[in-house]
Amino acid sequence: MRLGTWMARMNPSMRRVRVPLDDESFLSLDLRKIDHQPIFLDGSVSFEAEERRMLRCLTPRGGTAIDVGANQGVYALTLARLVGESGLVIAYEPDASDLLINAARWPQVIVRPFVVANAEGRAAFRRERSSALSHIVPGPEKRAGDADLQCVTLDSEIGRLGLKRVDFIKIDVEGAEDRVLTGAASLLRSRYPPVVFFEWIPAFRSRWNKGALAVLKEIGRSSWRLFRVGWGKPTAEIIGFAEPEENCNIIAFPDSRDGALIQFLAHTMPAPEARR
Repeated sequence: MRLGTWMARMNPSMRRVRVPLDDESFLSLDLRKIDHQPIFLDGSVSFEAEERRMLRCLTPRGGTAIDVGANQGVYALTLARLVGESGLVIAYEPDASDLLINAARWPQVIVRPFVVANAEGRAAFRRERSSALSHIVPGPEKRAGDADLQCVTLDSEIGRLGLKRVDFIKIDVEGAEDRVLTGAASLLRSRYPPVVFFEWIPAFRSRWNKGALAVLKEIGRSSWRLFRVGWGKPTAEIIGFAEPEENCNIIAFPDSRDGALIQFLAHTMPAPEARR
């Protein structure tokens, strides 16, 4: 990877390399960055392929989706294709340079270069060598090189952007998922809350305030059905907000999204007769 970084620094053509995202779109990579290099070597965007296929069950045409922690734009661009030109994708990423390049061809994607948290204000943000691992740090743990960035909450952003409805939220913020959900309490308690998809990494417990599942249980007005998906394991329902011990992604369906739930179950958990 160090060799690849050095070569890309010497060769400008390696700073804008296209790889397929799906049959209709591509991702632009900068091979100076170590988290772009594995995607280039794979020849396409292959990670979380099953989760991305599930999105067609979760995001309606013409709907509104929010991607918190959009990074290079893999999910944001996939969502953009699914909602179509009549839909809207709001993509949040503090280090937004890659996202801006990749979203430029998609007028339905709005890039918001902010940290999403549980309160508006400022926060220390630590940029790691791999941008996928960059994260918020508590004030006492701030180092000299950490950035001081603007924080927003989803509840405030919904009013700021004039959004009437949100159908789907994806959250991947390296251990701060509970803060994002706390800052979306009004949305999650509304008459028609969105389907929520978030990363669950038990090793990040030290970064949690309460944990994303605890926040959903506390502030969710609806009855939620929860499913563990991805990371090489079969899809399984989570009962009683029990916290998984392994890394996974979690999809949460409020009771108002029964149509999306039925499509999801048909896609991921076929009836016993079909399995036989």
